[in-house]
Amino acid sequence: MDDRALADNVVRLLVYAPVTSGTRAAAYRLLASLPGVTAAGAVTDVLGRPGRAWSITRPSCP
Repeated sequence: MDDRALADNVVRLLVYAPVTSGTRAAAYRLLASLPGVTAAGAVTDVLGRPGRAWSITRPSCP
């Protein structure tokens, strides 16, 4: 599995799966270890809820 597919699957796990806090923490650590992934810092959504943003930079296709 390449890094892009791995990142996509980890994001799906974080967004859709009802997982334990330990699994969620491991998924975030895995995501943070991938090339092109950086923590973008604290954010607030449109409902005023605090959170953390991540940025994934992918190489452009030829």
